[in-house]
Amino acid sequence: MSHDLTALLAICAECPAMSISTTDVDGQPASAAVFFAYTQEAQIYFLSELHTQHIRNLQHSPVVAVELHPSVWDWREIRGLQLRGRAEIVTDRTKKRRAMQIYQERFSFVSGIRAQVLQAAIFAFTPEWARLVDNRRGFGFKQEWQFPSAG
Repeated sequence: MSHDLTALLAICAECPAMSISTTDVDGQPASAAVFFAYTQEAQIYFLSELHTQHIRNLQHSPVVAVELHPSVWDWREIRGLQLRGRAEIVTDRTKKRRAMQIYQERFSFVSGIRAQVLQAAIFAFTPEWARLVDNRRGFGFKQEWQFPSAG
């Protein structure tokens, strides 16, 4: 397992949105696309309204999968990240302020939709495992990271 996050962070920089996959109380899967911001330690933040299906699912189980990839038209250019970890609402005032600052630095448009942002909550996704797939480095090239458990 690699500790150098350079390749992982490069994909994050290329992708404004990610898919987050959750499960409901009956074990049924659901996915949602959300914009995200990230830190150099691979902490990921996203905004969402509390009534959405994926957030209701998070309230049942915070264990999620995340996927992100740049759009390409050639199979030799396919690259992306698969991640597993936990997603939770950020409630601590100091951490929430910092998370919103990171999010707004990436997406300056949020200052223009203040009413919608106030209706949303900010969530932190903490990865436990990540896999990069990058066909540019060879068909099926993979690199993995294991992160220390936050809990």
